Amino acid sequence: MAPLGEWAKQLYVVQRTPAVVGVRGNEPTDPNWVNTLQPGWQRARMANFDGILAGVVRSGEDLVDDEWTEHWAPPPLPEPGADPGQVAALYQKIDIEKMERVRARVDSIVKDPATAESLKPYYNRFCKRPTFNDDYLPTFNRPNVKLIDTQGRGLDRITENAIVFGGRSYEVDCIIYASGFELLTTSHKAGGLEIIGRGGQTLDQKWSEAVRSLHGIYTHGFPNLFHGRRYAAGLADH
Repeated sequence: MAPLGEWAKQLYVVQRTPAVVGVRGNEPTDPNWVNTLQPGWQRARMANFDGILAGVVRSGEDLVDDEWTEHWAPPPLPEPGADPGQVAALYQKIDIEKMERVRARVDSIVKDPATAESLKPYYNRFCKRPTFNDDYLPTFNRPNVKLIDTQGRGLDRITENAIVFGGRSYEVDCIIYASGFELLTTSHKAGGLEIIGRGGQTLDQKWSEAVRSLHGIYTHGFPNLFHGRRYAAGLADH
């Protein structure tokens, strides 16, 4: 989103529910550290990472040590015979502490209090897939970027040249549908809208027998529609 905020005259970010946005923290790799790695280090790191996320590895060395393993690290196993209610309360306490750090990060970056409040995830950490990005939150400090928080409802409607919410019309030239990813689900169910191309053919009809595209980006018969890994973007008048 950061490049959009940098180059667009006006960017409206429509939010149904706020996302968990943690630190990405990518840094250059130290060549001296690379030289210390032993053969098989790739497999060891993959096994360690998968084990932490699956709850198999609960203690010991974290070979990856990133926000995924920190955020997803399972709590310690309860003692045999422990009271289930107390265990549940402990796990909830750990969950709240992790999410409080996520919410505090929003306050530390986003300058406008109302926007910051809307960007804070209010759910448990495993309710939605977490994200890790160092540029997303600072983009809301740009004067040309506005958050439209629909509080779970989504937009009222889309007109020929605008998006409409709360009785207000926001004129746009291009809409990017960041509807997320849902395996084996038709486009109109995943995005809540029907994509119609030339001749009135829908994208679901086009792909009823097999998904076909050019480089995974374009589909014949659907001009101004571009597919991405996590979204599809189309011009506002499409």
